[in-house]
Amino acid sequence: MMDSVNFSITTEAAECSNQTKVSATTAASPAAGPRCRWPAPTPNWTAAFEEWQWAWPAHIYLFPTLYLCLSIYIIVWFVTGCSKGSARENAEYRGNRKTPRLNSTLHGLVLVSCVTRCIFLYADPYGTRKVLPCPLGPVLWSCGWPFITASVSVLLLVLLETTKMSLAPPKFQKPGVLAAIVVPSLCFVFVADFLVAYDNSTKYALLVCQAMFILWGCLLGIGFLVVAWKMRHIVANSQGCVTSQEVGVQESGRLKRLNDIVLACSVIALALTSINLYAVVSIYVSHFRSGYTAPWRWMIFQTCQRLLEVSIVIVILLAVQGTDKQ
Repeated sequence: MMDSVNFSITTEAAECSNQTKVSATTAASPAAGPRCRWPAPTPNWTAAFEEWQWAWPAHIYLFPTLYLCLSIYIIVWFVTGCSKGSARENAEYRGNRKTPRLNSTLHGLVLVSCVTRCIFLYADPYGTRKVLPCPLGPVLWSCGWPFITASVSVLLLVLLETTKMSLAPPKFQKPGVLAAIVVPSLCFVFVADFLVAYDNSTKYALLVCQAMFILWGCLLGIGFLVVAWKMRHIVANSQGCVTSQEVGVQESGRLKRLNDIVLACSVIALALTSINLYAVVSIYVSHFRSGYTAPWRWMIFQTCQRLLEVSIVIVILLAVQGTDKQ
């Protein structure tokens, strides 16, 4: 849904508006049926492929391969997590039982994002091959940024549970409250994509989705900044309040590492939000909708998005390591 790559429907007849009008029989054939395209400015693909040369295959194979590796890592995490869960059932578990469940939810959300990105970029990168029909293509692509945003939200709750911090009244820092926000938001994304796939006049439903996730991303970025600031003070205070200096050094080092990861997550989340804000502008401001966009401008924009997405997924997985042991 985000990433300046939302889809709309066009017909073969619309693409041939300056040519002879096609007959109703021809228009109804599968070859001339509705096709998905990018509503945002795109390059002239024929000219762009010649200009990019090796950069295009590098882009469309490198990033799905990274998503594939991350997907495999998460699947392995689930497999090992199941074995650990069986061991816990046979022994007394003294940790916070909510944290493992939140970790599983987080990994599941990230897995959906990575798998859908991987499938889409391998099968039909940016809709250039016209392999995936509407609305399958839009739905697959739309799972990316919203699911990453949802996983970042779960990560923030995991960190608050683990560090016993508070950013809001306790009744709002509960998994049920987060689920009441995340689930309807993701459902709205899918509904909007189906609407736009079948009726392009509803395309401004995508604008509502984008505005919602941009606001959500800003709040998450600020939330992580606050957590990083609080953790920094905890690290400073813990260095002089632990009786065992060796334990104090270990604890301070662990918290400092986690603080760095949280800060990185905040920076990347805000950067992704900013680039998605640019995507909204490029779609809905008429200045950006006049014809094709420059090939290298488009390539740099998409590459930055993919790099930020992969980076924040890696940071999320690093940040959540060991939290289920608390």
